[in-house]
Amino acid sequence: KLDAALSAAGDALRPGGQLVFTVEHSAEAIGGYRLGSSGRYAHQTSYVTHQLAAAALTIESIDHVSLRREFGREVEGLLVHARRPVTGPSGLLR
Repeated sequence: KLDAALSAAGDALRPGGQLVFTVEHSAEAIGGYRLGSSGRYAHQTSYVTHQLAAAALTIESIDHVSLRREFGREVEGLLVHARRPVTGPSGLLR
């Protein structure tokens, strides 16, 4: 689950602060994520975007990338760039 980590990151970032991270990707994950045979979690893109929104972070980009080779195969992942929104004096997002 990403909710606690993204919530903490969102709270720690200053307005306009950036967060960049990678996660393994899985299109077949049930409930948004799954535990793989490697012992690592893999996440659906929609789950990641939902968790970012719940943490009040704005998505700058999500790119599909190869994270590494494992057992002779590429491990697919997501490279995520998010930002804590900046608010102006009126409280409106800029």
